[in-house]
Amino acid sequence: MNFKNRRTWLGAYFDAGLGYKNYLFVNLTGRNDWTSTLEKDNASVFYPSASVSFVPTEAFTGLTNNKVLDYLKLRVGYGTSAGYPDPYRTRSVLATSTRDFLTNSGTVINTNSVSNFFGNINLKPEIHKELEFGIDAKLFKNLIGLELSVYNKKSTDLLVDLPLDPATGYDETTI
Repeated sequence: MNFKNRRTWLGAYFDAGLGYKNYLFVNLTGRNDWTSTLEKDNASVFYPSASVSFVPTEAFTGLTNNKVLDYLKLRVGYGTSAGYPDPYRTRSVLATSTRDFLTNSGTVINTNSVSNFFGNINLKPEIHKELEFGIDAKLFKNLIGLELSVYNKKSTDLLVDLPLDPATGYDETTI
């Protein structure tokens, strides 16, 4: 049995960063992906992200030469990403088998069959959005380092395989 599974991804990405006086930093990124695993209207998605960080120990001279706090950074970031389905999830396909049977007279019989997978042309990429807050600190002459992050991640249009009632003529689909 021969089977080829093919997908194509194309992506464009940018990243821009800006720093101000070694205590305020902004970073912006963006990516656009095009995939062959979705129909044309849903095959392109742009997902941006941004982050800001502030280093008070660099911004305020009163925090320098401190016996406890050597370094403090506060940061916040928001990012998005996408996930795509496996190939051939948007269309029901016809399977062709060559040389399936050989009759008594020597005739070769080729067969066709409908896949048991029901294609969903309305599939979209799944989108993941994440918001993160964080603190980085160095204490007691850099003896102790602390990194703390809190985040919330939300996924929409999550891609899942759904079993179907065999009476439909199919076993599953992706939603």
